[in-house]
Amino acid sequence: MANFRCKNTGFVFQAFHLEPKYTVFDNISVPLLISNTPKKEIKEKVNSVLEQVGLTDKIKVKTAKLSGGEKQRIAIARAIINNPPIIFADEPCGNLDSTNSDIIMTMFEKLNSKGKTIIIVTHNMADAKRTKRIITFKDGKKIDDKIN
Repeated sequence: MANFRCKNTGFVFQAFHLEPKYTVFDNISVPLLISNTPKKEIKEKVNSVLEQVGLTDKIKVKTAKLSGGEKQRIAIARAIINNPPIIFADEPCGNLDSTNSDIIMTMFEKLNSKGKTIIIVTHNMADAKRTKRIITFKDGKKIDDKIN
């Protein structure tokens, strides 16, 4: 079950869930280790996702030393590293400045245009308006469902 989940879903947690004693490389590579990816391929994939989130210079840094925005981008990199068909993102831009938020939302838009399903939970209407569909909840009940 863990292998299926690892290959088919990516999760961006609001609280990051990074291991602070380990490096950025180690944290991002966890899904690849679970799916028995060869070491050479792990290096290539980690470098690729770090480039996408603009943090190639942090590869050897322990995550405890990163800012909140950097941790968020590392969590996003970990979520997309296995190229899963479905990505769940809880406030993916909540700890980011407007520039990095735009980079991440653009990345999600590109992934979605390639057939990936991206489910984003956010309170930021600017981010929500960049999606294809907005489902609004209040007090645990769906109150609106519209196509953008």
